[in-house]
Amino acid sequence: MNLQKLKELLRKHKKSFTPERQDVFNCAKKMHHFSAEELFNILKKKESVSRMSVFRTVQLFEEIGVFRKVITNSNAVRYEVNSSKDHHEHMQCSNCGKLIEFPDTDLHKKLEEIAQKHDFIIQEHTIFLRGVCKKCSE
Repeated sequence: MNLQKLKELLRKHKKSFTPERQDVFNCAKKMHHFSAEELFNILKKKESVSRMSVFRTVQLFEEIGVFRKVITNSNAVRYEVNSSKDHHEHMQCSNCGKLIEFPDTDLHKKLEEIAQKHDFIIQEHTIFLRGVCKKCSE
């Protein structure tokens, strides 16, 4: 995802490309997983953005597919910038909280086959596995 793609998505959804939205996007691009609160805490130091503006922008970006929601063990909502080139899923250790990413290429193909068999169009999917990592299981 880049700024041009962001502008296109906003235009498609009849939303404006504002400096605040650009700031939220640029900040998120520098982080791997983040919460709306973390974005706000970084942006409030550098910019004059309101908490509400950041939270609304995060919600909008999730709705239009710029951000992807990742829910962790503690049921905390975290996000990542959605990238069709680097689509992946997550596993998290129930003991230490370690978050592990894995590519889902074959899994995604299988999901598409299943959907096609049932005349279903997948608009999005999220797979999140919980278990115990090797270190914690020893």
